Amino acid sequence: MIPAELKTPTQVELDWDEPRFFKYRTLNRYDVVLRGTFFLLLCTAFSWAATVEQRIPGHSQSILMWVFLVLLASSTIIFVFTAPSFQRRIVISPQGIRWQGFSKGGDLSPPGAILSAGLRCLPEINRVKLSRPKETGNCFRHGLMMIEPKYGKPTLLGVPNDVALETVAGVLHNNGVAVTLSDWTPFVTPLGVIPTRNDKPFCAPLQNGYVKMASNDTKYSAQYRISISTDKLEKLVDTLVERILPQEIFAILDWYDIRPDAKSNPNRSFLTALLPKERITSAFKPYMFRLLNDAFVAFRFACSGPTSHEEIFVKAKKIVKMMTSKAEAAEEVLRQFSIVPIKEPRFIDEFQTFNGDLRSLAEIFPIEYAKFKADEYLSSVYVPELVQLLSFKEK
Repeated sequence: MIPAELKTPTQVELDWDEPRFFKYRTLNRYDVVLRGTFFLLLCTAFSWAATVEQRIPGHSQSILMWVFLVLLASSTIIFVFTAPSFQRRIVISPQGIRWQGFSKGGDLSPPGAILSAGLRCLPEINRVKLSRPKETGNCFRHGLMMIEPKYGKPTLLGVPNDVALETVAGVLHNNGVAVTLSDWTPFVTPLGVIPTRNDKPFCAPLQNGYVKMASNDTKYSAQYRISISTDKLEKLVDTLVERILPQEIFAILDWYDIRPDAKSNPNRSFLTALLPKERITSAFKPYMFRLLNDAFVAFRFACSGPTSHEEIFVKAKKIVKMMTSKAEAAEEVLRQFSIVPIKEPRFIDEFQTFNGDLRSLAEIFPIEYAKFKADEYLSSVYVPELVQLLSFKEK
């Protein structure tokens, strides 16, 4: 089923409620001095009024009472008219970044809420710097967003811990904003695997990295699960195949066949004979872009014997699974591609996704996928071609 709300394959809008009292905790010296000056002026004015009142017969009050009333009145006026918003709403959109008061936290000072609001249009923004909790330059226990304009002073905004900074960075990047965040680089998801949340495009907090697990199988010593940006995937697979696999291998092609005339079980699998590695990789080469962006297809290259098994498996959502006894060589390749162990693993199959082949998605997104309207991008067209080319046998 096609979600009716899904209009574009990339997320360009994001909003959240800032941590409460963040604006209070980031008042600068100028803000404090300005409010202090107004407070003293009000105290002076009310003290003069109290002096005049004391001279009127029958209106005299104790000194302590007048001091209390003067301080109370001055503080109340300062708070009502200049208190910042308790909690602001932050909105990122293709037009820019805006922040405003009157969030669900409420505001006792409507004028202060208005003064706490602001907007930076995209052309005004030079860079956005995101900082993780307690990172250098961030003394808070939650994320921090610093908007650096081309002209003027930076603006600080808070990011609560339930909003992934990788998602914020991704949405800003999708809008063409230069953004920095430690341990993050823009992550390109496969064109046929669109992460969604509540049936809307979602910039999932993904990163390049891997998880290594010991093997219970005696044929190989280690198993790797690798998350990598799609723009680097083909080169990684080529390098792993060259370094890990022997000169004779076989290939397996898994295809989710959605054609109405397909067999009762749409999950189909094809296997080649043991062939020279060069022949298999050369045959796959012209189809690799489609294979790496088609959510209906998975493939693997492998070599298996009585005592050993080496395999590189690119799953349907383009997570790479590798089984090998050559851990040292495998990790050398991963380091070459700046792929490091993931401290907090996040893989694309943990998120809801909207899946398809490129030709089918071109019907849904005619503008974004305009380049893929030819039938060659249908898995039902190119998969049989590849099967015939390498004489695959259906399992």
